[in-house]
Amino acid sequence: MDITTFFTGGASGLTITAVIYGIYKVINHKHIRSRCCGTKIDIEVDVKDITPKENGARDPPNTE
Repeated sequence: MDITTFFTGGASGLTITAVIYGIYKVINHKHIRSRCCGTKIDIEVDVKDITPKENGARDPPNTE
């Protein structure tokens, strides 16, 4: 593998990541409503940042 192939692959990956991030920023936390042919469509897009806890640890059960 030569250096041109390496940089081309890196640039392609960076471009794809930038496009996906741009789409994410545009549609995140949006409420989309559409009415077509008498049919209503109501969609809410809300992507949450969920980070798993280390070693699969869980919160202790609520004993109240």
